[in-house]
Amino acid sequence: IKRIKNKKRLLIVAGIVTRLPLVFLLFFSKTEAGIAGNPYIHLIFLGMFFVYFFANNIIFPTINLLLKTNYTHENFGKYYSYATSAKKVMEIVGTFGFGLWLDLDKFAFTYAYPAMAFLGMFSIYLLASIPFDSSKIALPTKGFLALMLESVSNMFGTLRKNKPYQQFEMSFMFYGFAFMATYAIINIYFDKVLGLSFSGLAFYKNLYNVVAIILLPIVGRLIGSIDVRKFGIFTFSSMLSYLVFIALSEYFPQYTTIYGIKMYWTLIIAFVLFGVFTATMALLWSIGSAYYCSPNEAADYQAIHLTLTGVRASFAPLFGVYLFESMSYTAVFGLGIVLLIGAMLTIRYAAKSEQMH
Repeated sequence: IKRIKNKKRLLIVAGIVTRLPLVFLLFFSKTEAGIAGNPYIHLIFLGMFFVYFFANNIIFPTINLLLKTNYTHENFGKYYSYATSAKKVMEIVGTFGFGLWLDLDKFAFTYAYPAMAFLGMFSIYLLASIPFDSSKIALPTKGFLALMLESVSNMFGTLRKNKPYQQFEMSFMFYGFAFMATYAIINIYFDKVLGLSFSGLAFYKNLYNVVAIILLPIVGRLIGSIDVRKFGIFTFSSMLSYLVFIALSEYFPQYTTIYGIKMYWTLIIAFVLFGVFTATMALLWSIGSAYYCSPNEAADYQAIHLTLTGVRASFAPLFGVYLFESMSYTAVFGLGIVLLIGAMLTIRYAAKSEQMH
């Protein structure tokens, strides 16, 4: 990112290269026999999404840089929450429509994802239109490998020197491990234990998105006016409460069926809490790191944040599946709850230490 002066072109190229492979899903077999007859189909499918999400390494830091240089500290969270609310409205439409479509045709993804590819490229083109003055940027003169090694060194240096940011990322390591370990098995849990259909799952996902849309403008104003660490405690506690009620649904499986959708009372409470978590985490994860640095450092700090996300992602989901297969769903949820308590204690300690100083 530092080696390329034209940030707009960087974003557009990244968008095209990483979204275009999804178009090839149009040529996937539309029958179970055809899928089963190709031993490489799952690797190809996963490969497409590996390329798709690889764009995050470029897009997220660059967008943070563009936004932070255009908005004040107080307005950063507020306007970001408005944009995220608009995104959530579209998620509701897309999630519910896609869920119904998958119930009718399990191969609907071969049409939906190629359409998403073109929408994704267009959205990145719009983001690239955000004004950014690159005239003052001094391009590095070192070679690529030397710059990579320097970036790693700078990452550890930043974490060592910026103690509040270090504690922020440490709390995220606890939270991130909890989120990824439990998320890996929650969809299996919904299917095998609770017997949810695609449209049923879409209902619950839309429930939390509605809650998130209502709360986003409120929490967007809040994150710019209070200590971001206190905001983090509230975020982690809502995730913890969500896991508690998800786990309870196995032991209190009462539900009412409406239009073929199983309405579990514990799940309704859980997803309302997940809506609170979604609204707050949408801001804390995406722009929280920018509150620990100057505007011109926002891309670097978000890059470190993404790197640490990748570190925990490399083993947390696999550990969650291992724990589920060797023990139970409850064990995975219990681990998530303990780790979230660790995240809350870490960030609370950081906030108290700052007050003492």
